[in-house]
Amino acid sequence: MNKEELSLFLRFKNGDKSALREVIHRYEMLLNLRAYKIFLNDERATLAVQEVINILWNERKKLNDPAPEDTLISYLSKKVTDYSKSQPDTLYFTGGLSVFMFSLDGTATLGYNEYLQGLYALAEVYLPERLVNMFRLFFMERKTISEIAIELGLKPWGVKHILRRTIDRIRLLL
Repeated sequence: MNKEELSLFLRFKNGDKSALREVIHRYEMLLNLRAYKIFLNDERATLAVQEVINILWNERKKLNDPAPEDTLISYLSKKVTDYSKSQPDTLYFTGGLSVFMFSLDGTATLGYNEYLQGLYALAEVYLPERLVNMFRLFFMERKTISEIAIELGLKPWGVKHILRRTIDRIRLLL
């Protein structure tokens, strides 16, 4: 984090309202984009960012200082991501690609593992074996892109490409 960002963070943490306004002015749009990638819904993304900023402001004295290698936007993005994981009606998948997330309608709450198992069963029926295998390795066995590349004898970019295709195909099924 550069000196300017660190100064802004410390002013924010110390309760400087001009720092709050500056954080909102500088980072709200970028955080909304981040939240949209998670929630795939403009209204929900905007509400999530507002809630995160509210939480950070109200609990500013308890905030941990960012790691030196973090930028302020990466620090705030992590807070948005953490917030999204705490929401009861969202299931969240990551792994070196942009966020892939499903939002449930709220009528039934499934656990993360049960939901993954349901997606896997759907994938087994409708997707080619190669894509099902990729889903299993990445989501069920939680292997990294590098581990999958070694196991399948592919380049990491090839794994990412197949994984993106797998995710896109599953989204079409839902």
